[in-house]
Amino acid sequence: MKPFQEGEHLPCGVELVGLVNQVAEDLRPPDPEHQSSCEHCRRALAELEPMWGQVRELARQEVIPPSALVATVMQAIRAERTRVSPEELPLREIVPRLVEHALLLGERGSLRIGDSVIAQVIVREALATPGVVALDAGAASPRFGKSSHGVTVSMRESRVSAQLLLVVEIGWPIPGVVRDVRERVGQAVRTITGLAAVAIDMTVTDVRGE
Repeated sequence: MKPFQEGEHLPCGVELVGLVNQVAEDLRPPDPEHQSSCEHCRRALAELEPMWGQVRELARQEVIPPSALVATVMQAIRAERTRVSPEELPLREIVPRLVEHALLLGERGSLRIGDSVIAQVIVREALATPGVVALDAGAASPRFGKSSHGVTVSMRESRVSAQLLLVVEIGWPIPGVVRDVRERVGQAVRTITGLAAVAIDMTVTDVRGE
């Protein structure tokens, strides 16, 4: 099944985003009789289920925050508090700056996907690309600044931009490796999350043998 866009329909006339919402939110089908007999709907659901299973698996993974995270966050909040006003700083101004979410809108509600989930998808697919040794967790990203995991994600509604810092294995053609990473990561972001990968920028920071 090719990557879907909002408004796309299956040959049977069912809107694909409705099936995505059904799987993502574990909803009852609006027309059970049609779904049970329609080969197009059954085929689409058979592909969507394992995709969202991967998202759920990533969401269940334990995230261990760095030991200095609380101190760093509190320092940022105090600095913002001083800059804005001596009064209490509204959470609606602080929270969007600490966490980013991509937003998918459907007829039955909205779905938000955190930047950390998308980053895990990108990291996994990049490292699985032949010729990639590692992501450079200590280098600086030209567009987004310091990267702690070798990947930085920026989101706007349902569109994703990413910056990857790659370490490529000696002997592999760098342009080919970069092309393969871009195609693999872009496809994974689209099929697993339903988001559009607008830009996937890469910087090769090192080459080495495995």
